[in-house]
Amino acid sequence: MSALLQVSDLAKSFGGVAAVDGVSFRVGAGERLALIGPNGAGKTTCFNLLNGQLRADRGRVVLDGQTITGRKPRQIVRLGIGRTFQIARSFLSMTVAEAVETALDAATRHTLSFRRAPDASVRIAELLGQVGLQDQADRPVTELPYGDVKRLDLAMALSSSPRLLFMDEPTAGMAAADRALLMDQVSAIVAASNLAVLFTEHDMEAVFGHADRVMVMARGQLIAEGTVEEIRRDPEVRRVYLGRAETGEAETHA
Repeated sequence: MSALLQVSDLAKSFGGVAAVDGVSFRVGAGERLALIGPNGAGKTTCFNLLNGQLRADRGRVVLDGQTITGRKPRQIVRLGIGRTFQIARSFLSMTVAEAVETALDAATRHTLSFRRAPDASVRIAELLGQVGLQDQADRPVTELPYGDVKRLDLAMALSSSPRLLFMDEPTAGMAAADRALLMDQVSAIVAASNLAVLFTEHDMEAVFGHADRVMVMARGQLIAEGTVEEIRRDPEVRRVYLGRAETGEAETHA
């Protein structure tokens, strides 16, 4: 599998503490890659380095042959990377369709033109259909249950038609049924569009049920990488993070 994203020797320290310490990995087109680890492992810092919210002390990030290290978040989005957040971000004063339209306008640079992007209505309907919110288009965002807010966040992230999607704790705060539905929808989108997904997650059912590969991070470093079964069997991973995952207790290590 050719690399869509190549990360080499990425590092970031805060006050002498290495939050990310020489991290290297690759993500292939259409691949679902999970990044797991205990709190404080450096996962979110790694994400923030990849999408330009933080500047790396060293290292290189290459998207489809183009170096994106040091670029601003809006530039990285326009090069083909989208992101959802652990705490869903949405426009509370808008309807569901208006929120997606605002994200779409930003992605297509129509925000200041006072003109709707060509075929915007069709694209909005398509995005809402992908996340199962097509029947909620006219509903105020403030009336949505949290599971639907997370799905709206996903639709907004997809509005830029990314080739790679970063998802930071996509199922955080969701009920079990909503977690399963969201991850099923993500997998369906991946299958339909060859979208690559890099996601952090503490819910091991979501990881083991939907990841093609898994990376494990601890103390700012990657300590293991492999298939789901390889990670399940890795003694160091079990010691550092998974613990008694076989009995369903892995989620207590969040």
